Amino acid sequence: MRQPKSDSDSDLNGTFLTAKEVLSYAVRCGLTVADLQRFTIGFVIDYVETYFALRNNKNIHEDEEKYRKMKSVLPFVTERFENKEISTEQYSEFMNRYKELEDRYGIYD
Repeated sequence: MRQPKSDSDSDLNGTFLTAKEVLSYAVRCGLTVADLQRFTIGFVIDYVETYFALRNNKNIHEDEEKYRKMKSVLPFVTERFENKEISTEQYSEFMNRYKELEDRYGIYD
């Protein structure tokens, strides 16, 4: 998780936060001590990320939409790669991004 610079610039992807910082953000997002005892740390982190994304008017489904689009064109991209119409580098970039998104959203298919 990346530490936000401020409430208005919060995006928690990237760097690690300490447990104390995660709890601080959770409380700032309105979670209570009872919530923190009930929820898993994964849920709390997702909640905090979503809270700041919505607060900053970010489309929280943007990556999921990207995944669905990439999944729909995957056969065409693979065919173009096999026909040597796109480079190995281009194909690798596409596949790396696709697999990253699939790890997160593929379980819902």
